[in-house]
Amino acid sequence: GSLTANSSYNPFEVVHAFARATGGEGFVLPVPFIVDSPSDRDVLLSQRTVQQALGIARATTVAYISIGELTEGSLLRQQGMISASELAALRAAGAVGDTNGIFFDDDGEAVAHPMNARTIALGFDDLRAARVVALVAGVAKARAARAFLRSGIAKGLIVDGDTALQLVADA
Repeated sequence: GSLTANSSYNPFEVVHAFARATGGEGFVLPVPFIVDSPSDRDVLLSQRTVQQALGIARATTVAYISIGELTEGSLLRQQGMISASELAALRAAGAVGDTNGIFFDDDGEAVAHPMNARTIALGFDDLRAARVVALVAGVAKARAARAFLRSGIAKGLIVDGDTALQLVADA
């Protein structure tokens, strides 16, 4: 999802900057990243523009996705996309990170939690069909990165030096 309530983080700018830098074309998913309920998700998924954007995403051969950690300092918390109680509930369900709005455990498997039914993005099955490159920046994301790598979805990894060293030290 590309709609956020906080202007300090603008996914539109990220998509368009990446498209300019690569000579590609940028498309955004015109919905919130996390919606209020599964029924809201169903309504938004029924929209033609959302289906078109997801269709483009499913047709990709390479997908660059970021990995997020589940801490009070994470982007999801800092931007108010999830509440403190939602964060606690996700962690209690075993979640250690997220990507594409999918919350996963230490084995890189989606956790059984209602939040995973409130996000609009490609799921793990769709991601397995593409060549996924995981993007990780920050040592705080090392555990989530390691967990996501266990899923086998990522075919590549772009990581900063300190996090790479942490991943190697933990191996």
